[in-house]
Amino acid sequence: MFPFIKATLHELSHSGTKNDPEFRLNLYILLFECFSDVEDWNGGLNAVNDAFLHIPATLQRGLWQRRVVFMSKLGKGVLDGMQKMKESDPVLQVTSEAKRRAERARLAI
Repeated sequence: MFPFIKATLHELSHSGTKNDPEFRLNLYILLFECFSDVEDWNGGLNAVNDAFLHIPATLQRGLWQRRVVFMSKLGKGVLDGMQKMKESDPVLQVTSEAKRRAERARLAI
């Protein structure tokens, strides 16, 4: 299955077409699952890094999650990936902003 998915993603990236990014994202997720199944964490991390080049920022939250998993399996630091996940989640952004404002208001008193 690896060669087929990789070939499909390669063709999509070289076709110049940007339509249907959800389909492309789902292909990457399938590829990540394949890497996870065979415990090829380095291959999975490389695939995630490639996906960032081809998936719009609005759909990258899941990529950051996968990147954190692959990096942790490799024993690498994951703080940057976790921060990016927070930054890409609108609910967490609102919560973080509310906390900052509450802290500023508390300090102003």
